[in-house]
Amino acid sequence: EPQPEPAPEPQPEPEPQPDNQDQELEQVLDDVVKEQEAQDEQREDLEAKAETANSPQANPIEEEVLPMDVIEPEASNEITNQLLKDLEVRLKEQRIEQKANKVVKPTSAPSYDNIGKGLVYNCKDFHWACVNRESFSQCRDNFAWTRQQGVDTECYPYAELDDEFDCATVQQEKIDTASDSKFCK
Repeated sequence: EPQPEPAPEPQPEPEPQPDNQDQELEQVLDDVVKEQEAQDEQREDLEAKAETANSPQANPIEEEVLPMDVIEPEASNEITNQLLKDLEVRLKEQRIEQKANKVVKPTSAPSYDNIGKGLVYNCKDFHWACVNRESFSQCRDNFAWTRQQGVDTECYPYAELDDEFDCATVQQEKIDTASDSKFCK
């Protein structure tokens, strides 16, 4: 009696190669993580210096007193770190959303006066802004258009946050840490 032939084993489908925009967004995300790690190291160095300056073995006559603005409260650091972790998760999710946004028609940069929960960076005037949904979408379309055309970026859509307060918090953190704006190049 003839034996039935075994069914062919399924072949794995090749993974799609990321396009330039995915690579650029991944690079931005990596830069955000590296920037946070560098800030954590700086904070740890400052805390170690503060402990050394306040220890009994330190020069008992002359103590180094650090300015109050250098030492941040523990709770503030935890909130900032959690907020940045949440932002990184949202950035990964938005990378998929931005990939789907294939608008490649000429789009001007948005008005930065319409306040909202979308954090964008104005690459022409070098400042962060929290804009409404319409302006954020226009910024995203402008970013896609300028990248496709190979011209200077005018507006970079950083992230859409939960509310205006969260946006203002992240905006202030970006300003205070003089965040890198490599995405404008």
